[in-house]
Amino acid sequence: IATSYYNYAELEAFAEDTTAAIHKAKVAEKLAIEGKANERLLKTWQYLAILDKNNASDYFKNFTKLNDSLLTEERKQQNRFARIRFETDEFIAENIELESEKKVLSKQKQIWIGIAIGFFLLGLSVYIIINQRAKNQKLRFDQQQQANNQEIFNLMLMQKQKVDEVKRLEQKRISEELHDGVLGKMLGARMILTGLNKRATDEAIQEKSKALGSLQEIENEIRAISHELSHSAYQKISNFTDSVETLLANNRNTKIKTIFHFNEDENWDSLAGEIKINVYRIIQETFQNAIKHSKCSFFEVTFYRDDEQFNVIMSDNGIGYNVNKGKKGIGIRNITSRIEKLNGSFHIDSTEGQGTTISLNIPI
Repeated sequence: IATSYYNYAELEAFAEDTTAAIHKAKVAEKLAIEGKANERLLKTWQYLAILDKNNASDYFKNFTKLNDSLLTEERKQQNRFARIRFETDEFIAENIELESEKKVLSKQKQIWIGIAIGFFLLGLSVYIIINQRAKNQKLRFDQQQQANNQEIFNLMLMQKQKVDEVKRLEQKRISEELHDGVLGKMLGARMILTGLNKRATDEAIQEKSKALGSLQEIENEIRAISHELSHSAYQKISNFTDSVETLLANNRNTKIKTIFHFNEDENWDSLAGEIKINVYRIIQETFQNAIKHSKCSFFEVTFYRDDEQFNVIMSDNGIGYNVNKGKKGIGIRNITSRIEKLNGSFHIDSTEGQGTTISLNIPI
């Protein structure tokens, strides 16, 4: 999100709206500080120093202080490994010197010392390699998650634009009906009654009766439009639930039937954006796993909530598995990571041959 606001600031600066660009860059700065994203924070301060000339020195001081602290930490790590290497070399040198001075060590002892040193260096190398791979894997995971969240944000933004366009077209249609239909008929009826007020013949009375019938038709037409407006006002359009329905509907495996249960009177869009994005991704991950591995014929998603908790149940009728056996796959680790971000919990209930059910419990 900090990167998105940084890009937003660049867009505003390109549009020559410096005030908006500074505002978006400061939002990116705040998010980078909260997320401890040091590289993003350094870039943001550099950019703010260019945009906000009056405070450029402060941003430069912040940049220099953080950059120096990062370099210092890096030097500490380098010095730590250098010290280990030096101590190892010193240890070898002392043993060689002791061997040359006393000539008491047997060849077997020399071999064991060499093996011990080899294992030490090998273990140190393996530790460094594993640690570096773990850091790289976490970095790739965070980058992928950030890209996925951006995709969800764009999807919801596009959905909202579509809803606004439909509302605008409906308002235009009703406005045209009121102007062209109802107002025209009322004007005609008013002119007829105005002219008939000056006449008292039977023909005038019949004409008045027709005009009153026209007014009755206008009344019915206004009532119909009013009901239509009322129905549109109370019809809830939920971008979040629409996104989930679209996800389930885009299933290319036609053998799997998808079911989505939720209370249409509930305002699901009132949930926090972080909850909606992560729940959407968990449903997507679970649905894809069901398609690939469960051999199921239906996949069901249910939403329900109370004042304190949002609950999601995802189930299929596939082959199931023993949750107590085997290691956790990347899918379960992704769900665990996203649920922990929301301070929630989840439970997997699965039996071989009886399908799988995953329940999410997220505090609101």
